[in-house]
Amino acid sequence: MVDSDIQGGAPPTTTGPLSINGALTLASGWIIRGLGTDQLSFTDPSGKPIAKFSSDAAAGNQGGAPSTVAVGGSALENNAGDYGNTAVGERALQANVSGQGNTAVGQYALKTSTGTSNTAVGQLALENQAAHSDSTAVGTSALQNADANNNVAVGAAAGNNLTGGTTNTLLGWQAGSNYIGAESYNIVIDNGGGTAAAGESYHIRIGRHINLYDLSLNGLGVPAIYGLDARVGLTAADGAAITLYAVPATANPRFVLAVSLVCQAYTSGTGTYTLTWTDPNGTTHTLTVSLSATGQAWPTVPMLEVAVKPSTNITGQLTGTFVGTFDPHASVKQVA
Repeated sequence: MVDSDIQGGAPPTTTGPLSINGALTLASGWIIRGLGTDQLSFTDPSGKPIAKFSSDAAAGNQGGAPSTVAVGGSALENNAGDYGNTAVGERALQANVSGQGNTAVGQYALKTSTGTSNTAVGQLALENQAAHSDSTAVGTSALQNADANNNVAVGAAAGNNLTGGTTNTLLGWQAGSNYIGAESYNIVIDNGGGTAAAGESYHIRIGRHINLYDLSLNGLGVPAIYGLDARVGLTAADGAAITLYAVPATANPRFVLAVSLVCQAYTSGTGTYTLTWTDPNGTTHTLTVSLSATGQAWPTVPMLEVAVKPSTNITGQLTGTFVGTFDPHASVKQVA
């Protein structure tokens, strides 16, 4: 044990581990200092803290908190005692004061973050994440400008222009790089987000050509089916049309519509099922099938690819006077 600072000169001789209760100044001007229980700091010749390690004591800045590691100029510079943070790289987690459970590896990674449970690996990854939490960025500039919760980006420049969007999953080089604002709930794989992607949400984009909007798992859960009428055992006509899909204002307007009608235990009368939509010009169209016997029937053209006006409804309705049991079948699928 050496109970004083050591300023250059010949190092002390010891037959066991060297224990210094003070500071060890190296010839180059670097200082190694013990800060108390389970804390150790490194300071450069200018007096600037470069690294600090702490296992359970809480005191001071730049990592002086339980289970905290800071390595690099200004890494965790403003940390005020919260625990479980790891910062490796110049200015990594520099602004963090009270956020917990963050990991930043790379120059400027999570530089402005004050949130919790963020992970950034790569230069500039999540650089501008401020008070938000639970995001993960892996790759240079991944989610560099995002300041929101629950985003995941893996790949260089993935989501680098996104700002306020939440709950996006972006995989691949520059994946989602065309998102520039509050785009949310998108899944993008090896795709910039589309040339007109700004503002879109609830999209799935894979590669250059696959784009699904607002994917629904209703009814049978068939992928890309937005609306589904799978009712069975109807013994009376619908009092009014039911909405199979309310087309959003920003939707891709092209859909594939399909209809059929099944009748069981037929006695008399006719059941008719009608699928109705409005085209972009405001004209109403229908796809209709009727059945007056036990069995199944389809329209002359059972499936159509159509353009539908945004902000309108695609509806289905069983009509007619009959004695029997009918099962209408209709689906609304998007054209990718």
